[in-house]
Amino acid sequence: MQEKSVILNLVVSYIKKYGLISAIFLLAPYYVLTPLFKFQTWHSAHDSTGTIVAAWSIVKTLREDLHFPVVWFPDDFVFNGSPFWGFYQPLSYLIVYIMSLITSNFDKNYIFSALKAAVYLSFLISELGMFLLIRTILKQSSIKNIIGVFGGLLYLLSPYRFIDLYSRSAYSELWVFAWIPFYFLGFYQLLFHKEPKASILISLSVIFLFASHFMPSLFFVIFMNLGFLIFLILKRNLFAFINENPKLILYWAVSHFIGFLFSCFYLIPAMLNIKYVVGDITGFERINLAHVLEHVSWCFGMLDLTNFNGPWQVGQIFLLGVIAFNFYLLSNKNQKFRELLVFLNILIMINFLFLMSKTLWGILPKPLYALQFSWRLFLVYSFIASLIISLFVYEIKLKVHFLIILLAMHFYTGYRFLYYGQGDVVAQYFNVESWINDIYKKSFVTSIGGIAYSLLPKTHSPTLFNYVNQTQLGNNEKYSNTSLLDLKPGVNINYFNRKGNTYKYEFLSERPFFIIFKQYFYPSWKLYIDSKESKNIYLTNYGFIGFEVAQGRHSVTIKTN
Repeated sequence: MQEKSVILNLVVSYIKKYGLISAIFLLAPYYVLTPLFKFQTWHSAHDSTGTIVAAWSIVKTLREDLHFPVVWFPDDFVFNGSPFWGFYQPLSYLIVYIMSLITSNFDKNYIFSALKAAVYLSFLISELGMFLLIRTILKQSSIKNIIGVFGGLLYLLSPYRFIDLYSRSAYSELWVFAWIPFYFLGFYQLLFHKEPKASILISLSVIFLFASHFMPSLFFVIFMNLGFLIFLILKRNLFAFINENPKLILYWAVSHFIGFLFSCFYLIPAMLNIKYVVGDITGFERINLAHVLEHVSWCFGMLDLTNFNGPWQVGQIFLLGVIAFNFYLLSNKNQKFRELLVFLNILIMINFLFLMSKTLWGILPKPLYALQFSWRLFLVYSFIASLIISLFVYEIKLKVHFLIILLAMHFYTGYRFLYYGQGDVVAQYFNVESWINDIYKKSFVTSIGGIAYSLLPKTHSPTLFNYVNQTQLGNNEKYSNTSLLDLKPGVNINYFNRKGNTYKYEFLSERPFFIIFKQYFYPSWKLYIDSKESKNIYLTNYGFIGFEVAQGRHSVTIKTN
């Protein structure tokens, strides 16, 4: 009885202290996601089909065959398979699978509700991360919670976040927003307050960042560390800092090394994907300087203060706030957090340089083109600007009603992106139910322009058709969805079963034969003939897997896990 009373008192105490803050942080993401909830499935945007296929693939694969780490998506890449981490990094889609375990209990379209729940969770975590970061910085202040809430909402309402979701449907990037504040918190506590335990937070954040979306995360980590180096040089304190803090530097190095090391479970397979699936081990053949510079020119328009109606404007309040902050920084040398503010200013200037300098991109090494589009850095810009403005309004002691006005003005700059989605992606492109599947089996081609137009995720069990042309199948129409190509006369399939990433066949053949398995070749695939592993597995000129089977009756298993 006494224990229940203690717990009840703790709950009441928490509600009194954080109840309003919790309510704000729970409701704010829901409000900005209401345009997403109006769709029965998912909105139509630039990468919507890829987002759906990746979410559907991870959920389907793990529900059929639960295993970790997940290596392969058999139905991805226009049904030819791709590594789990080929284009969409693993963590963000594993979260969709976890959410699906909940949503499948009450929603037949559980993949879409899981995807939406995962987006909501990413928004909520990013708010809380910014709130905790600002509270830590202002831990001696009586108004740390107010500024923390303001900063969390300012970060939540970043226009580029809505561009990512509603215009680009770049789901994985939304999770970078979530982890950036935690990396900065660890970095700040370690190098500004010299707290060695903060190195744990750095390691975890690096892992989570790189496993969510590699490119903006890499540049953010580079900017942070380059910015701190420049900060020490400007202070004329670089060598003194190194001499006075050898253990601190060791913690910094080890934390990043551990983060990068654990990230290799994604990075190494991703590079193998580039080699085996794309055919380019460097991965930069399709990105050249002209391509990058074209997108740099777009960044000028996105930062244009007069651009209230043009596409992809990323927030006048951010830019105006940074400009006002710089005047304040130069004119007033008595700021309480001057060193941190100077460091943040260095970060934002580095970010601007990468966003807008064509000269810089002209001299950078070609591998850095992996960023693909410099405007991805508006994600990093959104975080730094949110933190700068939050600390700036604290320094100039703005009242609460001014903070609300600032949030309203900021929200206005990104509001139109909340309704940027072009309608329900299934209703727009497919609008069919399971009863019409037989018609699709007979008449639908698997892909048009590399996009999976035979996706029917509105059905109770979402279906990706894998039907191919009759010329590829021989006379084995019954097994047209088994991922086999080029079946010759005299080769018969007596049995086929697929579970997750495991395909089982029984062949009866009048002669030895070579068969093509319509999944891209990748080192993780294993071939078993009559329960014995076979090394006779090859990369064919289709880019698919090929293997040999002897004359007679044989059981064949090909799998990856």
